Amino acid sequence: MKADSPVFGNSLGGGGSFSLSFASGNTWGGAVLFTPTTDISLSSVTLWLSGYSGQNGITPSVSIYNSYQFGNNLFGMGSQVVSLNAPAPNSGITDAFTFSGSSPATLQANQDYWLFAYGSWDGSAPTFGGASSYWQAGTAPTGNAIFDQSAFFNNGGLSPSTFVPAFSINGPSLAAPVVPEPSTMALLTIPFLFGIGRILYNRANAKKLVPVKVRRSVRPVRRA
Repeated sequence: MKADSPVFGNSLGGGGSFSLSFASGNTWGGAVLFTPTTDISLSSVTLWLSGYSGQNGITPSVSIYNSYQFGNNLFGMGSQVVSLNAPAPNSGITDAFTFSGSSPATLQANQDYWLFAYGSWDGSAPTFGGASSYWQAGTAPTGNAIFDQSAFFNNGGLSPSTFVPAFSINGPSLAAPVVPEPSTMALLTIPFLFGIGRILYNRANAKKLVPVKVRRSVRPVRRA
């Protein structure tokens, strides 16, 4: 199975985090608004998280949403484009976690999108004690999209933030071309050389051959 390739994003930086958590009916998260400069075939998203241990049934929920503008530099979250499947947790140490889609989704060029993550409770814990994972800070994003802004999320509302989390929008890797082994190449050249030799032989003996006229019956051509 080939790994996906980064299309747009950054690397792990330092200095703060978005809390992806759920406790007593309250939900926290973070989001990144971006605009692809070319069509992107999205197959997965990678987030750098700490504290993701699966405690109390709290799992990061990650999706891509359309965006709409309702004022100067004010953007809302529209309809969901793709929901991504969460990977297994670890012991809570900082690591890159890749959230995969069931099939690639096309993100259109010059259309605004939100990468949205929050803490989701699966109902398995006996109480609403809650737990948190932390979406770690990243460097300046680069790639086939424009980073517009990030936002803090709490209970259905987005608030603009100067914090930039660490993430990667990924697309399917292209299959590498198959290069024949040297022995295979040698075998492939034999019929080629034989063909060249046959052509040269025919040309050298063309004057020795007597042309033969073949009478062919003429068939009518039916026009459409």
